[in-house]
Amino acid sequence: MVIKVLNLTYYLVYMFLLFLGATSKKVKNNMKIFKIFIFFMLVFIFIKELSLDYVSYKDMYKELNISEKYKWFKDYLEPIPYFLMYLPKKINLPHQFFFLNMGIIPLFVNYFLIKKISSNRLLSLFFLFLIHFFTAFGDAIRQNMAASFFLLAIYFYKDKKRVKTFFFLILSFFSHYSTILILPIFLLSKIKWNTKKYIFMFFLVFILAFFANIFFYYLSYLDFNNILFLKFQRYLFAYNVDYIYINELHLILHKAINFFPYFGVIFINLILLKVRFSDIMSKLILNFSIASSLISTAFISVGAMTLGTRVLVTFSYGVYLLLLKENLKKGTMLIIILYYIIFNFIYILYYSGIQNPMSPFFIT
Repeated sequence: MVIKVLNLTYYLVYMFLLFLGATSKKVKNNMKIFKIFIFFMLVFIFIKELSLDYVSYKDMYKELNISEKYKWFKDYLEPIPYFLMYLPKKINLPHQFFFLNMGIIPLFVNYFLIKKISSNRLLSLFFLFLIHFFTAFGDAIRQNMAASFFLLAIYFYKDKKRVKTFFFLILSFFSHYSTILILPIFLLSKIKWNTKKYIFMFFLVFILAFFANIFFYYLSYLDFNNILFLKFQRYLFAYNVDYIYINELHLILHKAINFFPYFGVIFINLILLKVRFSDIMSKLILNFSIASSLISTAFISVGAMTLGTRVLVTFSYGVYLLLLKENLKKGTMLIIILYYIIFNFIYILYYSGIQNPMSPFFIT
């Protein structure tokens, strides 16, 4: 528990200093300061134990038998996370190197994109961790890998570099199979969105989800011996599994950490729809974020909460790059920051176990 408290202290101090740098005209784009913050986040990724899935991945790493090649890849992991786990395990490195592998690649992808795109590098880095630290760099680490590769694919797609775009889409898919949903996401992203169209589509999705729910109910009883179907089945038909809550506080916190990112993306999309972006990259990021929120809504409406949130993480990932002073009013930016501070606080409460009688932080 002491280690967890130290981890949390590290994160809070890091974010405070990052915010101070982002609000300073002198250092907000200073490359040396930017690189220093990247370095200390890499150190943190290596030593941290601040994640709900930390123990699960740690146990997975310990149980991996390198003599049974590809067994874990076949049964549990996608190829890229599998090999990033297999390689350090093969040379007898501790489990921290697996977490470093899973963090260093997305971090450097974001480093590259922030350096190329952002007018305030430290602010973009701040929003990257404020929005995605607990969900992507903490728990959904495979999804984080897929999302960063997808964001890189968008970057090359805007320049019509098709080979590189396809290459990073493949990397995204083999980091997490949910990237296979790129087709409906791509089709929806081609629409010229405005606020009215966005709101109308939400109502349409809810109506269609009602009929889809019946279809998925019967589909869940079919038996397909296919690796892709089996992996998606765990997410898609999760609504058939009754989640056991310890108490009412557990229920509230669990629902909050699932729905806060969802409503946060919708809120940001509605705000950014009022901004007239001149560059193609910004338009693509926003359109993919809007499309992902609609697909996510469809899955959540049929009870597939896990798959819905995974889709949202992957395809709306890049919105943090659009949260800049020239795009938002000061008051709006402060509201977004406050919203995600509350989300981070709720996540920390859940992580500390205030809902669990076995935790020293349990609230009676």
